[in-house]
Amino acid sequence: MVSFELSEEQALLRDTCRDFALTIMRKQDRPADESGEIPADIIKQGHELGLTTGYIPEAYGGAGGQLSALDSVIVLEELAYGNLSMTVNILAPSLMNIPLMLYGTEEQKKKYFTMNKPDQFQGFTAALVEPSVRFDIESLKTTAADDGDDFVLNGEKAFVSIADSALATLVFAKKGSGEGLAGIDGFIVPAGGFTVKEREKNQGLRALKQFTLSLDGSRVARNEVLKLSGGFANLLARARTASIALTTGVCRAAYEYALAYAKERIAFGEPIASRQSVAFTLAEMAMEIDAIRLMAWKSAWMLDKGMDAYKEASLGKRYAADTAMFITRNATQILGGHGFVREHPVEMWYRDARSFAVSEFMAIV
Repeated sequence: MVSFELSEEQALLRDTCRDFALTIMRKQDRPADESGEIPADIIKQGHELGLTTGYIPEAYGGAGGQLSALDSVIVLEELAYGNLSMTVNILAPSLMNIPLMLYGTEEQKKKYFTMNKPDQFQGFTAALVEPSVRFDIESLKTTAADDGDDFVLNGEKAFVSIADSALATLVFAKKGSGEGLAGIDGFIVPAGGFTVKEREKNQGLRALKQFTLSLDGSRVARNEVLKLSGGFANLLARARTASIALTTGVCRAAYEYALAYAKERIAFGEPIASRQSVAFTLAEMAMEIDAIRLMAWKSAWMLDKGMDAYKEASLGKRYAADTAMFITRNATQILGGHGFVREHPVEMWYRDARSFAVSEFMAIV
């Protein structure tokens, strides 16, 4: 039977992340967006919550907790409610840690998990998206050619978070003649193993450092390859489930701000929230947020049960991306002229929401 009641541990996790989002992240979100820099103390404090190391076995220096997709979507929604750029930065190490948990060898786990320090942010990241207007995950242009003891990587990647400071990057590439998602494997490339090109200049996520990478003959030893054995579809389902949760957080932030504004804004002697057009729009926004949250929870529940959630996660990500534009656009409309100026955060959430339609592998559960 499906239950929507959070356990005591999940409720505590939610409340802890919500408090961090409101008291720490929100206070620095606008300065970070304007400067293009996330304060180091926020990344450090976020890391100290243990969200990227809690599921690592104690033998490798982690907390030895259980990897739970449902716990992760709760975390992602609450942190994205605070700020999306900061959330993606803080949780970037999971982009490599979780695939390692699921598909890594003991040698790989020992080598990389022990680099995670509870009191110090040690960045890992992943590279999937390619800089092409016709980017198709099932037809990756990045290739891995077998060359004896090594594989040789060639291609380019885009939107790679914290690539300039990451200790290692999990690069997804086509190996051999495998068709579609089944032909994709993960290759662990240490810092310096590729060329980090210019920082991306994007409409949203302005505080998050994202880069284009050039893999021009990068060599990866065989023992640094994640043998997914067709498991990339599962990783993609986990990443798309994470995207739905991130979207829910941003949408909730925009909705709640617009709702509070509509109750306080007086026009022609009454709050604009009492106008039917505004009230109905707010009601529809609330319904859509509940809908995408349920999509995230269902997909996460299926993943935790060991079920194939690829279809549910993919459909949910697409629906959530459209919903993000609907909700943030209407939030700016409800604020009227105030929705256009930087004094109010809805214009920032509107810009950030656009990222959900063009990004893959922003986070993973």
